[in-house]
Amino acid sequence: MPHKSLGKVMGRKRDLSASGERSVYFTRARWKHWIRYFAVSIIVLLNIGLLLSNIQLFQEGRPFELRQVVFSLFLAIFFDLTVLVPTMLEVDKLWATPDKVILKTLFWTSKIPWDHIRQFHNPLYLTFAILRTPRCCYFLNKRDLQPADELIETIKFKLAKVAK
Repeated sequence: MPHKSLGKVMGRKRDLSASGERSVYFTRARWKHWIRYFAVSIIVLLNIGLLLSNIQLFQEGRPFELRQVVFSLFLAIFFDLTVLVPTMLEVDKLWATPDKVILKTLFWTSKIPWDHIRQFHNPLYLTFAILRTPRCCYFLNKRDLQPADELIETIKFKLAKVAK
């Protein structure tokens, strides 16, 4: 893995492997990473607060409207699907080695061999590129993992090399 001090530097680093192939390391700025932790904690607190307020209504026996309960649960599910899940699946650090790709998200690190990657999509209309594996789907933020063009070309090159 890259040196500890590299985590403070935004951008990429190149290393050469024993076979002479280069390994490329991409990371986003730390302040952007910590903002994601803050957003996840706010969404989790919102979920807990909405659910506990509904439980309190039921326990006190106060009259409540079903519309209010359904709306609060719908709001929690909406925020979970639109903010929480994509934030958790967004890649913070990516290290492309000759034999595997190492992806670090907010809560876990995955070491995936290149031949286990099922699909890679880079839609022009999204700020995310999508990397699909058998177990998970990862989002690569093209604005945060700079230079995005080199990142995308590196992944496409490695996948084309495996496909041969």
